Formats: sequence, C-alpha cells, structure tokens
Amino acid sequence: MFRIKEPNLDFGHTAIENIFINDFMPMANGVQLKVYLTGFKFAKENPTTRDVTNVTIAKHLNIPLSDVLSAWDFWENKNVIIKHPKKDATDVTDFDVEFLSLIQLYIDKNLESKQVASTVVAPSQTAEMVNASQDPQIKEMFYLIDQLMRRNLQPNERMRILDWIRTYNFDTNLVVRAFELAIEGRGQKNFNYVKSILLSWYDSGLLTLQDVEDKLLLEKEEFLRYRKIYAVLGYSSKLPSEGDKEVMGRWLNDYQFDFDFLIFVLKESSKRTSNVNMNYLDKIVIDLYKENVHDMEAYKTYIAERQPKERNSETVQPSKKAGNRFHNFEQKTEKYTNDELEKILGIRK
Repeated sequence: MFRIKEPNLDFGHTAIENIFINDFMPMANGVQLKVYLTGFKFAKENPTTRDVTNVTIAKHLNIPLSDVLSAWDFWENKNVIIKHPKKDATDVTDFDVEFLSLIQLYIDKNLESKQVASTVVAPSQTAEMVNASQDPQIKEMFYLIDQLMRRNLQPNERMRILDWIRTYNFDTNLVVRAFELAIEGRGQKNFNYVKSILLSWYDSGLLTLQDVEDKLLLEKEEFLRYRKIYAVLGYSSKLPSEGDKEVMGRWLNDYQFDFDFLIFVLKESSKRTSNVNMNYLDKIVIDLYKENVHDMEAYKTYIAERQPKERNSETVQPSKKAGNRFHNFEQKTEKYTNDELEKILGIRK
C-alpha cells in the first residue's frame, strides 16, 4: 500500500498525467525525463514568461545545452510536444515548446482507430491473421506470448503485434524476448511498454535476438560493476544514479581501466579521506588517466613520486637547563683536599 502524507505547508505541485507515467516514461532515459518534467513545471508555473529558455533548463539541471536540445528532439519524435521556432530568432536553440495533452491525444487516437475500423472489413483482418498463423514462426510466437501473458491474446492484440512485425520487420524471436523482458523482468504486461522496448532496440540497431542478448548481458555486467564500485563508496543498499553511472562508465569504457585495478585504486584512495564521494574518486581517476597510469607497477611509482620525501633523521640534542646567576661559576673544589677545605671553611685551624 502507498500513502501520501499531506504537508503542513504547500510549496506548490505539478500534476503529471498518468498516461505519461504509464506509456511514455518507460521509453525515456534520465536526462530526457528531467528535461520534460522541468520544462513542464515551468510551463505550468507561468506559461507566458519569455525568460525561461533551454539555456535556463540546462543551468537548472546542470547539464549541457546539447542534452536539453536532444531531449526535446526525443519528445517531439514521440509526438508529446511541438517545437515552435521564435519569430526573427537567429539562435536555433531558442524555440518555444508546446506540451500536448496526452489525454486528448489518447481520445483522438481512439476515435481515429474506431473510424478506421469502421471502414475496414472484419473478414479481411481475420483472413490476415489466419494466413499469418499458418507461418510456423508466427504460430510459435503467439503460443509463447500466450504463455507469458497467462491468457490467450485477443484478435486485436494479435493484429497489433503483426503490425509491429510488418512495419519494423521485427524478428519473431525478438518480439517474444521483449514480452519476456517486460513481463517477467519488469512486471509489465502493457503493450505500449513492450513496444517501447522493441523500438529502443530498433533505434539502437539491435535487430537480432543475439544482438539483444549481447546487449542485455553487457548491461547486466556493467550494472554489477557499478554496484561493486558503489560498495566501495559505502552505498551497498543504493541503486546507482544516472549521473554516477555516466561517471563510472567513463572510467571503464572511455578510459579503459581494468576493473580489478580500478577497484584497488578506489579502495586505496578511500582510505585517505573520511569523506568518500564520487567527485573525490573521479578526480583521482582522471589524474591517473592523464598520467597514463593503468597498472599496479605504474600506480606504485605514481604514488611514491607524490609522497613527501622522508626527512633525514636528525640527532636530538638534549636541551640545556635554564641557568641561574651562578650557572657560569667555575667550580674548583676538585683542586682542594679535605683538610684545605676545612681550613677555608673555618672548621679546622
């Protein structure tokens, strides 16, 4: 059960349509999602202001402007926003963003579907499904998806899957793998979610089942590596954030550090501070990369050169005791015999 505790003070809130959360959010990465939500918040707060620009969003999120522009291209491609160039604008990055009503889009789409359906003769669809089902690969695909869904697919659902295959030339094994990942891996039976997985593979050039399996294996290995690095930071119970995954991915992929060597360096570096954080470790790794330190021998030499040289041990001289007004008095008692001392002191005549 999930509950919301109402705050004592209202600092405002931004309502997001459930259609966005259910259907569109799974398609986006972290940066694309942050750009959409930030822009949507600004639009809700003051839709007529001209002060908020893409540069404003980039500074607010502390990301490059190019990431903001790329995110808007992504959302425009998903038909949830419209970019409107400003009149007489010379800067191509300066444009208005119109957020479309997802509820209205859903209604319009359904009305359009009903109108199209009314003009299509049902027997032709039935014939298409019958012909497709005679293909052993299609027949096997539907059987496996039925097993994953724990029910038989409806005719319109089968037609939808066939439309995916016809439009994008998806391999049937790829479609089954998308359903398997969505249902068993992420607990999602929503067809839009499955389609978003397939489209993400399509956009990434993953056109065969082997391509997808290799990619999923790589992502799993990377995720396990990220968790191990997080354990060095003391974040064993936290999932890696998108920003931290970007940093760790740079260490492993761009800088090409051996993972075991990297873990050793991070552990050694964490011993030298009580405030272990990603920025601290990133600076250390960047320095190693600049100095071309990629193995244990080079690392030992690197550390030795940066440690302060040991000072030669100096002989500690005993400190002189503070003297009094007689400290320079030269004692000559050793020059006198006992008899002479007694005569001097008046003890003996």
